[in-house]
This record gives sequence, C-alpha cells and structure tokens, in this order.
Amino acid sequence: MKVTRLNILIALFTITGVWAMYVLYSEGSSERVKEDNSIAIVDTATVREVRFGFGDQLNTVKKEGRGWLINGQYPVDARFYKVMLVAFRRMEVKHPVAAENKAKVVALLKEKGIKVEVTSAEEKKSFIIYGNPNDPTSTYYMASGSEEPLIVHVPGVTGNLATLFALNASDWRVRNVFPSKVRDMQLIEVSYAEDKSQSFSIKGNGGAFTITGIAALDSMRFYSYIAFYQQATVDKYASGVGIDELKIFEGSIPDAVIKVTDLDPARTRTVRFYLKQQIKGQKGVPVYIEETKEWAYLSERTTSNLIIPKSFFAVGKNQPQQ
Repeated sequence: MKVTRLNILIALFTITGVWAMYVLYSEGSSERVKEDNSIAIVDTATVREVRFGFGDQLNTVKKEGRGWLINGQYPVDARFYKVMLVAFRRMEVKHPVAAENKAKVVALLKEKGIKVEVTSAEEKKSFIIYGNPNDPTSTYYMASGSEEPLIVHVPGVTGNLATLFALNASDWRVRNVFPSKVRDMQLIEVSYAEDKSQSFSIKGNGGAFTITGIAALDSMRFYSYIAFYQQATVDKYASGVGIDELKIFEGSIPDAVIKVTDLDPARTRTVRFYLKQQIKGQKGVPVYIEETKEWAYLSERTTSNLIIPKSFFAVGKNQPQQ
C-alpha cells in the first residue's frame, strides 16, 4: 500500500473528522461504546503501546509520561495519537465481507494489509487493516489468526483507518525545527559565512528579548521574527538514499547557522543551512540538525523567514523577498 502525497492529504481529512469526534465524544462524555462492539478498545486510557507497519517492519508508538514517542526516539504530534485513540474507541463493524468476496479480501489483507498491534493494561489486540477500495469511508479488518474479514468504520469520519497507519514514521513526528517555548529561549544566534556583518544575536529573558547594534529597532519585525520560531517546521526528514546524498555536504562550510539555546539543554538546537546546495529531485533547502544528527529539508518560505540579515530589524529597511 504505497503512501503518496494524495494519501497524506486524505489522512489530514481523516484527522479533521476524527478530531471533531474527539471534541464531541471526550473522555468525560456519558456516551459509551456499544457493548456488543467487540473490535473497539473501550478503555483507551490504558493503551501503552501501538505497533504498526508492513510484514516485520513495524513502527512503535509508545506512551512516555504525558506524550508519546515514535520508535523510542521522537515525540509524536499530539493530533496523531489523539486521532488514533479516538478511532480505536469508536470503530465499529458495519458488516462482514460478502461470502463471494471473502477469499479475495483475505488474500488482499495477507498480502498488502497493515498489521496493527495494540497493547494496553488490560489486553493485547492484533489485527490487519486495508482501505476498502469500494468505500472510502470504511476499512477491511481482520483479527490476527482469523480468516473472517470485516468491514469497519469510525462513525462520522470521511476517511479510512488504514490511511493513518500507512504514513511513514517521520509523518507522525512533531515537526518543529526548534522545540523551545518563547519564554525558555535564552539566546538566538544567527551567523553567516560570507557577510559576517549581518550576523546577530538575540538575548532572551523569560519572554523579553534584546538585540544590540540596531540604532532604531523596528519592534514589530523584531517580535514577529522571534514568534516565527514557534511556527518553523520541517518539510521532510531525509531517509535512506537521501541521507547518503546529503552527507557530501558534511565537510563543507554551511552558508548560515542558527543556534537556539534553551533553558533546558535538551531543547537546544543548532541548525546548519546549505542554501546553495540542491539535491536532484528534492524540493526545499537542506539543513543539518546537530543535536539530533539529522538531515532534513525546510521549505523556501520557512528558510526565508529565518535567514534574514541583521539590517532587517532597522526601521525603514525593506523586507526580504518571500
């Protein structure tokens, strides 16, 4: 089941629908899942781990404290694990697969289905799912060890459950380039290899910021720039062959470097920007994140909002092209 850009967009529609359900059917709701709905996981508050993927290549999302980690390394975007838990709790059987289609669907699930294993304090449930090509709002479902396929759905959702679990591990991750909260930023250092006169440092103190060397500071631009650090996201994390292609830049001097020092050292990030380098077939600007030792791509727009000259903050200066 190949994940295309279209599938990811479909997933976003799925998320929107389930999120509305999450608000409607919050944990405090008096409504309960139907007692005869054996496929639902009623008490999702006890779910501790979910493994999913194709064959033996499974990703793992595991509850850690108040959040979740993907493959034991990276925080999961809260929207994804909340969608997942609500879907588990609300999914229902529409009807069994028709007898004349049963063998074909069983074969499809065994060959191309996504395996999902859910571990909670009370039980371990394992099943295989695949999007129903005849109905975009439902999913083929078969419990592990069974030969009885079902057609299931999540009421109110215009999408199928399989789409969520067909996404890559990197799609589940929190994508903030800089995980710092504004009040925890201690220092923002932006340095340029060529025109060092345009390098600058911004000092933070509990949400108040100062910059030196600007005679007349445009405070609107200054604070808008700082606020963007909360919005800057990774467009794509490099993987596989893509990483090997980027490694050729490791010995070269980056065109720009941004370091955000956080009150918590674990959230400090140093990002090297290779503005003049391009990988064939890849969009965006390649960057290397030192603390996590990862290559990634940022969109041109995100890059242009971060990589600005010191003179930009002076009153009356033109805004860089977006």
